Amino acid sequence: TQAYDDLNKNLSDLRRKGLFSWRPDQVKSFQIKWRSGDELDIVRQGATNLWTSKSKPELKISADKVDNLLEGLHWLRAANFLPKGAMTPSPDVDVKFELKDGKTPELRLALPGPGKKQAMATSSELQCPVLLSTYFLSSIPHSANSLVDRSLVSSEASDIKEITWKIANATGDLVRMGADKWGRAEGTAA
Repeated sequence: TQAYDDLNKNLSDLRRKGLFSWRPDQVKSFQIKWRSGDELDIVRQGATNLWTSKSKPELKISADKVDNLLEGLHWLRAANFLPKGAMTPSPDVDVKFELKDGKTPELRLALPGPGKKQAMATSSELQCPVLLSTYFLSSIPHSANSLVDRSLVSSEASDIKEITWKIANATGDLVRMGADKWGRAEGTAA
């Protein structure tokens, strides 16, 4: 029975469903343009995981938010395939990537109408339009402000060696004693 199930496939089952072949760490920059006029342009700073906005360099962009966005776009999958001329000529969203190797993949999306669960899309890596589940589409930002780092402390947890606090009349002090171990600090000795 298993062999029959493995062989009993139609053409759609055998087609590549991933819209992109790149990995998120290969992205050098990306630009998102909405038909409404909203747009953002984000650039990686050298070989680091630090990102900036070309149009708003004063913003501190969250690497985690960019990573989540790129992961979500990378893992978009076709739910169904459409005839070549099915895509609308003016998409609602146009996403252009620049990879470290110089390639420039592109994603164009026509957002679904109210109550629809699939959006139409084209990828520069696929030869025909596809239908996508709409689960991720609301995560595509309209401006660089959506990717701003709003954390109060931007240090990596592994870099923190000691935490001291004071609340009303109570104080506390913890020191890192190992990779996953913390202890109370008493004076200068843990």
